[in-house]
Amino acid sequence: MKLVYIDNLLPAKIGDLVQNFRGVKGIIHHFVPPHRSASTGKISIREAGGQEHYNYVSVWGMEWIDDG
Repeated sequence: MKLVYIDNLLPAKIGDLVQNFRGVKGIIHHFVPPHRSASTGKISIREAGGQEHYNYVSVWGMEWIDDG
């Protein structure tokens, strides 16, 4: 599985600057791939002030694709 940006399918990497649909900006801190087919996985984003957001990847404009 590979985490990519929905709009351009480029790989998402730890340290990337991202923005969610509400305009919140942060840096990718870590992510967890889906552990079963019904799951979407999660991502942790850290804002400049240190606040951490743990959400579904779609909140940040990303999705998992099969890279095999």
